[in-house]
Amino acid sequence: MKVTSERMPRSILQLTIEIDEATVEKELDRASRSLSQKAKVPGFRPGKAPRAILERFYGRQALLEEASEGMINAGFKFALESEGIDPIAQASLGDVQFNTIPYTVVINVPVEPITKIADYSGYKQPFTVPAVTDEVLNRALDDLREKHVVLREPDESRPAVQGDLVTAEVDVVHNGLSINGRIDGQPAQSTDLILEPGRLIGGLMEGVMGLSIGDNKIIDATMPDDYTDETLRGQAVTFDVTVRRIQERILPDWDELPTLENKEGTLADLKHATSDELAKNARENAENRLVNGFIDSLVAGAVYDYHESMIEQEADRILRGQEQEYVRYGTTAEAVYRQMGRKREDLVAQYLPQGEERLKRNLALREFVTAEGILVEDADIDAEIDTMLESYEPEQKETMKALLREQLVASVANAALDKKIRARIIELVAQTDSAAEVAPAKKSAKQSEGGEGAAKKKSTKKAD
Repeated sequence: MKVTSERMPRSILQLTIEIDEATVEKELDRASRSLSQKAKVPGFRPGKAPRAILERFYGRQALLEEASEGMINAGFKFALESEGIDPIAQASLGDVQFNTIPYTVVINVPVEPITKIADYSGYKQPFTVPAVTDEVLNRALDDLREKHVVLREPDESRPAVQGDLVTAEVDVVHNGLSINGRIDGQPAQSTDLILEPGRLIGGLMEGVMGLSIGDNKIIDATMPDDYTDETLRGQAVTFDVTVRRIQERILPDWDELPTLENKEGTLADLKHATSDELAKNARENAENRLVNGFIDSLVAGAVYDYHESMIEQEADRILRGQEQEYVRYGTTAEAVYRQMGRKREDLVAQYLPQGEERLKRNLALREFVTAEGILVEDADIDAEIDTMLESYEPEQKETMKALLREQLVASVANAALDKKIRARIIELVAQTDSAAEVAPAKKSAKQSEGGEGAAKKKSTKKAD
C-alpha cells in the first residue's frame, strides 16, 4: 500500500491510503463469501455461489460495498504501523474512492499536539521574601492561642465587654440600601463578633461594647481602605446590630501554649519555631508567586495546536479527581449525581474551560522541561521517597517505602519532577536586585527548531 500524510489544524494527521491490489482481491474474496451466505442466486445453495457469479448477478459495486469495511480497516492498520502513528483519540473517516483504480481512503487521525513556547531566556521577576516582623509573629501566636479558647456563659446577665464573643444579627447599610441583601421585615444575618482591638471595622467594637442581650443599636462607621469590595472602600456605612448572645472568651495562659500545641520546650522555643515556620511559609509564598508568574507568561506567549478531544480528557481528569473525594466520604459519584439530578457528561462539559486552561499549562511546561533537559533520575525518586517517609512512624516506614517504590512510583516521580521544574524556574527567573523586569521575547526559528528536536530525543518519567 501507499500512504501519504499531511498535518492539518487542530492536531489532525490526514492519511491518504492507496489500497494495493492484493488487499483489494483478498477483501473481495472475503466479501463474496459473506454475500453468498445471504444472497439468493438461482441454481446455487446459500454460501455456494462463486465470486464471479455473484459479481455478474449483483454487480462489482455491490461486492465493493461489502468489502469496503475490510479494505478500510486493513489500510488504516497498515498506515498506523508503517508510519509509527499513535492516535490520541478516535479517528474519523474522510473521503472514500472505490469507483476507479487506484482505490483510496482518507482517514483523519488525532495525534500528539504541537506547542511552541516563546524565548524565556530574558524573563526576570523581582524576588523578595518579606521579613517576619514582631507584629506578624505576635499575630500568629495570638492565632495559636485563639485555637484553645474556651467559651463560657457569664454567671450573671451583663453587658458586652472587651474580650467577649457576641453573637448578633448584623446588617450593613450604605446609602439606604442593605449591602447584605436583607429583605425588609426579615432578621439580619447572624454573625459572631470578637470584641478585641484590630479584629473589627473601626467603631464597631466600641459601639457593641455596653450592649446587653436583646439590645439594638445603629452604629456609624467608615469602611477601611483595604476592604475587599473596592466600591465600599472609605465609604460611610451604618451597622444595624441586635445582640442575641454574649459569651466570655477564656484564653489559656501563655506558658500553657507549648503543651496545648504538643510542642516540647518553653514558650520561647515555641516562638522561635513559629518564627521559623512563618519565614519558611513567606519564602514558599514568594517562590509560588515567582513560579506562577513565569508559567502564566509562558502560557500566554505559547502557540498551540491540539485536538479538541484533549480538552475533554483534561476536564474528565478534573471530575475524576472530585469523584475520588466522594469515595473517601463513603458514597459514590453515581449517588451524588442522582441526588443532584445531573448527568456526568453535563458536568464534564461544565469543566471544559478549566480543562483547556490546565491543558495549555501542561503543554507549555512540557516544552519547558524538554528545552531545559530536565529529567527525573532514580536518585531523584529515592530522595523524594526519603522525604515522604519522614512523616511516618518508624514501624510504618518499610511498608510505605515498598508502596511508594511499586504502586505509587509514578506519583513519586511527578513530585520529584515538579520540584526540579520549580527549582529551575527560580534559578532562571529570580531577580533580587532593582533591575526592571524583562518580558519574554519571541523565539527565533532556529531556537524553535532546536526545541522541537530536543522534544524527540528527551523524555521524563512524569506520568500523563
